[in-house]
Amino acid sequence: ATQAPKSVSVASEVAGFNQGKGIAGRVALDPQWQSQVAATDTVFIYALPANGERMPLAIKRSNAGSLPMDFVLDDASAMDANRKLSAEDKVIIKVRISKSGEAMPRPGDLTGISAPVPVGTQHLSITINEQVK
Repeated sequence: ATQAPKSVSVASEVAGFNQGKGIAGRVALDPQWQSQVAATDTVFIYALPANGERMPLAIKRSNAGSLPMDFVLDDASAMDANRKLSAEDKVIIKVRISKSGEAMPRPGDLTGISAPVPVGTQHLSITINEQVK
């Protein structure tokens, strides 16, 4: 007898991850910056190609009240269907807390960045610990 299929979204997300098509990890705020962050501030988590291109491949948006938070970036969070995270070998993950809620960085925003990591990385840890000048 065959078992009933599991939820397609969960199954495909897990399958995609098993095939090394996404990045998963946890973002935390350095305690020294806690007093400058409101729970309603916007958090952007995005993947950039490791080759230096500045247009994000994938992005997630949340709020600072969720920190620390787990995240998954994959082709489902792509900004452009023609530019897939899964097509890259390595990416840089950036995290930014924005007071304005706007995508463009502004002085005073807080940020954290990973080293270039292979697509398929799990358990990536990023600390928001710098201020945008």
